[in-house]
Amino acid sequence: MKNKLNNLIENHSENKLLDFKIEQYLLGKKSKKHELLKDISAMANCLSNEDKFIIIGVKEVNGKADDFSNVEELIDDAKYQDYLIGNITPLINFEYNSHIYKGHKLAYFRIYDNHDRPYLLKKDVKNASNDKNAFRVGDGFKRIGTNTKKLDRIDFDNIYKSKNEMTDRSDDLEIITKHHKIMDAEISTSENYKNDEYFLIDFQIFNNSPKKISVFYQLIIEDLNQLFITKHRIKELINLGKFMFHSSSRHSKLEELKVFKYENKKIISRKDNIETTIGPNSVSDNLFCNEVIIEKSNLKNIKVKLILNGDDFKNGQFIKEINLNEAKAWY
Repeated sequence: MKNKLNNLIENHSENKLLDFKIEQYLLGKKSKKHELLKDISAMANCLSNEDKFIIIGVKEVNGKADDFSNVEELIDDAKYQDYLIGNITPLINFEYNSHIYKGHKLAYFRIYDNHDRPYLLKKDVKNASNDKNAFRVGDGFKRIGTNTKKLDRIDFDNIYKSKNEMTDRSDDLEIITKHHKIMDAEISTSENYKNDEYFLIDFQIFNNSPKKISVFYQLIIEDLNQLFITKHRIKELINLGKFMFHSSSRHSKLEELKVFKYENKKIISRKDNIETTIGPNSVSDNLFCNEVIIEKSNLKNIKVKLILNGDDFKNGQFIKEINLNEAKAWY
């Protein structure tokens, strides 16, 4: 990612996939935070499936990076996630991270893997600086060159035409759900842990075709009260003598995974958001690093969905509804 960002800064001008901003999008009461909704949704609505970038801390001249302003304190990615989730539907995949360029502290949004276009405002949004409506429910945006405009009838036609022309390789894939007891010696020997109360769950994806396929994936847990955690976090709590499940936070700090709430559901994905390529007649195993733990007593009551996103699905994604009670045990 470092080389990619450096290349964009040094060799590219602003375009429909790249935007430079001198300052972070502020989220205060008198800020122009609605601009964040417009800019990110416009990127997501672009029909290109390449990653899009908004690089913060860059002053542009004629579309090229010319000077830099340090981003001294990075705004929490979770706050941006909350704001977009509350105002745009469907969910837009993006990440917000820091980047050091020749001693300058920059930041960047990577908008990736968004195939479920159009992305639209799901309610009226006010301009926080003057309390007037900035956008209305149903508004959508797209980026043309270095400018952003509202979607019109032709744009919607093109988006739906693109969806209808997509291939669909859902039938090439087989998804296996697995569970087993936690076998980690450090955990299972602890007096604070009862080995038969919890299960690890994870998944395998079999590609039964002679052609490779690339996907991003997320796990959606529909029961907000269902408790889960990672093995890493259990070890931390054992060391503190405070083994307990804690899922009240909307944004748990997990070792390998990130968790957030969207429309009364929990969504788990890998922190690195790296595209997974499954070779011909091959399998991708342990999608969530054998880190997701659930309570055995609630196994039969949990409803989850495994969402695979990629260019090879008719609607941009393949949704597998899973009853965890039917998961295969493995040891």
